[in-house]
Formats: sequence, C-alpha cells, structure tokens
Amino acid sequence: MRGSGRSDAHAGAMGSRRLLRPADADDLRLLAEVVVAPDGASVACVERRLDVVSDGLRSRVLVVSVATGEVRTVSPDDALDAAPAWLPDGRGLVIRATRGANGAGSAPGPWIVGTPDGGERPWPGVPQGSGAFAVAPDGRSIVVVVA
Repeated sequence: MRGSGRSDAHAGAMGSRRLLRPADADDLRLLAEVVVAPDGASVACVERRLDVVSDGLRSRVLVVSVATGEVRTVSPDDALDAAPAWLPDGRGLVIRATRGANGAGSAPGPWIVGTPDGGERPWPGVPQGSGAFAVAPDGRSIVVVVA
C-alpha cells in the first residue's frame, strides 16, 4: 500500500477484517457509566447490548477487579440496570434498576446490589418510578428525583 502512509503489516491486518453483519448484533457490547470503588480495587460499569429475542435493549451492571480482571455480574441478564454508584464504604452499589416483587420488570428505582451477602433490595422508603439519585457521603440516605 504505497503512498497510503500505512505499513505492510497494517495492510495485512486490514485484509483480514470483514464488515459487520446483522447476525453480529447479538454479540455487540457497549460499556458505559464507569465508576471506581472508594478503595480503588474495583470498577463498576454498565454493559449495554441488543436483545434480538425481545427486540429491545438490555443493560446490566458489572464489577471488575482491578488486580485480577475478574468480572462479576450484579444484574440479571434480562435487566435494564444503569447508573451505578458505590456506597461510601465500598461494600455495595446503588443502581437504577427495574425490578418487580418477583424480579420481573417494573418502574425503575434505586436498588442496593453487590453487597457481601449477595442480596439485592430496593432502597427503603423510595418509591419505584424515581429517576436520578445521589447517595449521601455517609451512605445512610439518598436524594432522588421523582417526577
């Protein structure tokens, strides 16, 4: 590829690439909303993907160990979770989750997840259907936007 400014190695790599196909959509993932734990040992992020079966978007929260790269999922595969925020002590996350009483979809609200006991629960006293939130620095209260 003379005159292009690209090396022969780059030209060879370009030849091995192919265009995306519609069937590839199920494998595409977008990572967003990255937040570092207070101790710096973990990073939480949102993984967004297209669910071709339901013809909709799905998003789940992942926690990645900085030291090992181990990935832990704190959301179900069929979730619409977003907006992770670490609790100040780093022992869990608050996320905007869509859960019903039996785990099925409902209006979004803040949920506490990723705690050492592995449980998840809605933030006490906050109505589902609330929007953005911020956790107080002491971790005992939360401010939410309710429309």
